[in-house]
Amino acid sequence: MNTAGHWPSVGVVVPTRNRPELLARAVEGIVAQDYPGPVRTIVVFDQHDPDVTLCRGGDRPLDVLPNLRKPGLAGARNTGIVALDTDLVAFCDDDDAWTPTKLRRQVLALQQRPQAEFCTAAIEVEFGDRLTPVLPGRPWWASTT
Repeated sequence: MNTAGHWPSVGVVVPTRNRPELLARAVEGIVAQDYPGPVRTIVVFDQHDPDVTLCRGGDRPLDVLPNLRKPGLAGARNTGIVALDTDLVAFCDDDDAWTPTKLRRQVLALQQRPQAEFCTAAIEVEFGDRLTPVLPGRPWWASTT
């Protein structure tokens, strides 16, 4: 159990633009999270018709939407944010694959720093047979304004 005793709901926004193979891998990583709280995923199709066959219910529901805002990444993310009613919002690009502990660890980091408004994480860039870690500039980012 986490230190606060509560696992907030997390909504994951996945913007995509006609890259079904990459999207499938991203969604698989979200569904495989070890996060014990509620997780809801919204896939936002930007300048492409939504694939409604991706929709599912259950304990990790997934919905699809067309981008209803300005075309591009920001518009797609904003479309997803507006559609969510979760405590927290996470972003996963369609070419990302999350490690299974990502959400749990980020929520714990946020709960340990109640003044923080957001949390970021390192990434690993995969190119061919090479994996390169890319770390944030500082270990903790928090906005107090």
